[in-house]
Amino acid sequence: HPATPAPAVQHATPATADQPATPATAVQPATTTTSVQHVTAPTSSTTPNHRTTSLPRIPFPDTMRPKAPPGPPLMEQELENLQERILGIYQNFALKSNRSTANLTSEEQNALKILHKDKDIVIKKTDKSGGLAVFDYNTYIDKVNTDILSDTNAYEELTRDPTNKDSGRIKAGIRNLLDRTQPPTVIHGMLTTKPRPPQLYCNPKTHKPNNPMRPISARTGSAAEKPAWFVRQIMQQLLQFIPERSKNTADFISRVRTLDPMEPGDIIFSTDIVAMYTNIPVEEEVE
Repeated sequence: HPATPAPAVQHATPATADQPATPATAVQPATTTTSVQHVTAPTSSTTPNHRTTSLPRIPFPDTMRPKAPPGPPLMEQELENLQERILGIYQNFALKSNRSTANLTSEEQNALKILHKDKDIVIKKTDKSGGLAVFDYNTYIDKVNTDILSDTNAYEELTRDPTNKDSGRIKAGIRNLLDRTQPPTVIHGMLTTKPRPPQLYCNPKTHKPNNPMRPISARTGSAAEKPAWFVRQIMQQLLQFIPERSKNTADFISRVRTLDPMEPGDIIFSTDIVAMYTNIPVEEEVE
């Protein structure tokens, strides 16, 4: 296990008009170990939607590091003064960043409220480009039906809402899995009392021809939200053991630079999977 880290600082992204809030995640200092950490199941105070507004604690207390042998008295006094100035700067910054300050004028805020209430348009975040797209409501619905829901190999129309049935299966699975290893409070924290059906929305891919739609199934409030969040915390720690995985673009570039020299006729190419998640065989994936 790694050495005890500095106190974690909780961060959470607030919900928007069309997207759920992201889970609060603990940001901790990097360590040199690669051991897998145990994850605490979400409870009433650790659910994905939990947010904190408390002042972040000092990330480098004296108790977290070994003491060096004392130097000359004058040097020790200068170091102590420097430490106080650094801590003062950090605390001042933390206090300012913890305050909720609006970066929009009252006119801009009123304009956003008007747009939010306008049922004739749909505003979505574009996929990858970081911009916004404004649709006529009927155009948006037609495009979702044409680009996404028309694929009968991936989607089917249901005659009844399966939420209660799915919720019962998930609850039974959680109890069977954790009943002998976890206390009732942990199991209860994994369950959703009044689940709702997952909500489908789509973001346009403005970087591709004809602006195809990317489907997103928002499961905030669904029966699978809490167990999915819990499993994700564990799975993320295992990614470091997959050598073929690139963390980001910078990591990919670094790997390419260390490749063996290319021979004449060698070609570097990339591939993409169309509708990957809906084409993964579920039974084989579970196995």
